[in-house]
Amino acid sequence: MTDRRVLGILLVLCSVAAAGCGGSAEGKNENETAGTAVSSDVPGVDFVTIGQTRIETTLDLTGTLVPVRATTIVSEVDGVIESFGMSDRYAGGLTVPEARLALGIGHRVAKDDVLVQLDPTDYELALDTAIANLVVAWRQLEDLVAWKRQEEISQLSAAVTRAVAQWKKAQADLQRVKELWAPDSLGNREDALVTQAEYDSYVMQSEVALADKEQAIAALKLAEAGPTTQQFRLAEAGIMAALAAMDAQAADLKKTTIRAPYDGVITARYIDIGDSVTKMPRVEIMQIIDPRCLFAQVAVPQRYQRLVTLAQCGKLATRNQKPWIKSEGLLGVEGTVDLINELIDPATRTFCVRVTIDNRQGRLKAGGFVHVYLPLASESLAVPIESVTFDEGQPSVFVLRGDQVEKVAVELGIDDSRSYEILSGLKVGDQVAVGDVSRLVAGGTVGTK
Repeated sequence: MTDRRVLGILLVLCSVAAAGCGGSAEGKNENETAGTAVSSDVPGVDFVTIGQTRIETTLDLTGTLVPVRATTIVSEVDGVIESFGMSDRYAGGLTVPEARLALGIGHRVAKDDVLVQLDPTDYELALDTAIANLVVAWRQLEDLVAWKRQEEISQLSAAVTRAVAQWKKAQADLQRVKELWAPDSLGNREDALVTQAEYDSYVMQSEVALADKEQAIAALKLAEAGPTTQQFRLAEAGIMAALAAMDAQAADLKKTTIRAPYDGVITARYIDIGDSVTKMPRVEIMQIIDPRCLFAQVAVPQRYQRLVTLAQCGKLATRNQKPWIKSEGLLGVEGTVDLINELIDPATRTFCVRVTIDNRQGRLKAGGFVHVYLPLASESLAVPIESVTFDEGQPSVFVLRGDQVEKVAVELGIDDSRSYEILSGLKVGDQVAVGDVSRLVAGGTVGTK
């Protein structure tokens, strides 16, 4: 045998032996007979019996580190920036309050720390107005509840008596004027004792007295009846509207103080004190991220989908080194698969996987390029890599059937640089050609030794 043939046989035998040590009793029996090498009369070609074995490999994927939480700070109200929050750092190494630095790039903040303060003057005035309107609405309701006191009703009753008396007097005066205004037997009024103007004046006084009487009676009836349900409802609605307006103004005033949504680091600041901000269109003020938890989103080929699972551990490294090898003092950082996209991209035939890392020690920075090394393993049939040929991208192997060679199409899984996992096309006990398989022809007769 050539050295290449010997190496292929030894690799298969070693793989089978390793699988037999860790498998079930049934698996051990299958693997004890698997791996037997049979020489052929074709130079450079032998056949080995395949069985179940364990294939292990590591995917080398690339991605960019992204913080799980990143927020662009904007204002929910219009205004002018009055000040920024102060950091715990001091300019020039000084420690006096006047030397404290306003929040900027690289400063750490805690949840609810003040980031930005807008000028609150307009919103304070608007809130004061809303509170005054609420007080007025309450007074109106209180007046309805108290309604009219007995003294007021007595006054209204007296007003009715006075109005009735005035109306009666006006009626009597009008009656006397009518007699003086009456025409003679011929229908003439030249000798009447009152003029037309005087008569019209008494008529008008009578009508005014009648209207005053009816108005006084109506006011008394209204006072005695009390407020209506509709009046109460309108007063209550006025209070609710005033309360809503006050709450809205209080909320706007609160929004003039912008606070940190979580513990994080400021990574950008876009404007300065005195600049105007608006709610729409929104004006970006700064960006804050939480660097304690980062993730890398990587694209995994479709053929590996059955081997990638949630909570699977991998390694991340920032350079082209294997994660388990020291390189410039940096070791790979362990990450965990916490999201797997169920949709496969039809253009690339890949699916997205998110690998999250605990970065509380600050070993990696958001935005950095990383390699993600994801270990995969499978218990399956395997053949030496040299057994597989490709025709227009379709993998196949030569299988010995009696004394003839058959070319069988197979579906490949993962590989460990020595063996291919076989997903379909072969079964335990098949004899697969190894070595210089280019010498074989499908359907050809092969003798064995």
